[in-house]
Amino acid sequence: MCKVTVIPINCGFVPTVNYPRPVLVHDAGTALLYFTAAARSPDTGEQRVVAVCELCLCSKLGHPNDEALAGHALYPYGLETYGIFEVRPSPWMDEVKACNRVAFPAYDMPDSRHIIITLHDHTFECLTDKFTVYPVSEYPAEKILARLLMTTKEANQVSDSTPPERQSSAP
Repeated sequence: MCKVTVIPINCGFVPTVNYPRPVLVHDAGTALLYFTAAARSPDTGEQRVVAVCELCLCSKLGHPNDEALAGHALYPYGLETYGIFEVRPSPWMDEVKACNRVAFPAYDMPDSRHIIITLHDHTFECLTDKFTVYPVSEYPAEKILARLLMTTKEANQVSDSTPPERQSSAP
């Protein structure tokens, strides 16, 4: 197995050191993590952002908090507090593939990106194909709430509510 590396992602935002109030919404294909962040540009205050993980295989939000992050298995490989990272290659992805091979031994499951966002009191991780962070003003929660309340029939009649194209972080 290759050596695991945790690489910081520069997406224009970093999680705030203060209470970020994370909210995770994950449906069958997209995970959205709303949290408070600071823009990397100077003279910009904190704002709510949303990390959009499209074609998200799985996600988790919770332990470890910032004080216990040193106990995370990926901490020795470069994981730090209050940041956004990608893990290459992903031990979690290897675990998912091994589990999938039990039922589908001939299927070569493609790799997803392993993203980690370390926050005050929480850590978010996901396996996703596409990852982008938007200011909430560009990806309003109202659209997501409307989508959550739709029946299957209504959802099939409405076009995707994805925000305008924006450059996603490079893999």
